[in-house]
This record gives sequence, C-alpha cells and structure tokens, in this order.
Amino acid sequence: MGDEEQPRFTLYVKCNICGHEFPETMEKCPLCQGITEQQRANMRMTDGDRRDALRRAMTPLLEVRDSVFHDPKRQEIKALAGHALDTCTKIASLLKE
Repeated sequence: MGDEEQPRFTLYVKCNICGHEFPETMEKCPLCQGITEQQRANMRMTDGDRRDALRRAMTPLLEVRDSVFHDPKRQEIKALAGHALDTCTKIASLLKE
C-alpha cells in the first residue's frame, strides 16, 4: 500500500502585475511575461530597430514592384508598391538624422 502513487496537484499562483493565474512551476507569467507597463515602456524600439523593421517590410514590396504585370489592376498595385517603397525609404532616411 505504501507504493501507491499519490495524486499530484498543480499549485497556481496569481501574477501581481496582470492577475493571470499560472502554475507555480513557471518562472514568469505566460501572459505578461512578468513585465510591468513601466518596464515595457523602457523597452521601446530605437531608431535602429525601426529602420530594421522598415527594411523587413520593404522586401515583399520590392518583389511586387519588380514583378511584371500585364493586367491594368496589377499595374496599379505595382505603382502603389513603388510609392510605399519611396515612403519607407524617406522614413528610414529621417530616422538616420
């Protein structure tokens, strides 16, 4: 009888920041990662981060702009992609200043 396995219970704790309940075995709240709004504000993106994000956003736009379309509707999409690329380039150059 002493060899019987005792049922396991999972203890939950409540996050002091967002109030979410999670298993005590986890180090941080899975919902807010234990980050307060003040800490989140301190982690804001830098201009370099913004430039990198713009570069990543420009890749699909480049593919659309450089594609060959014969359909007039597609030509308009291609032109809009070109305008969006110009805008992204201007924003990136302003972030460098």
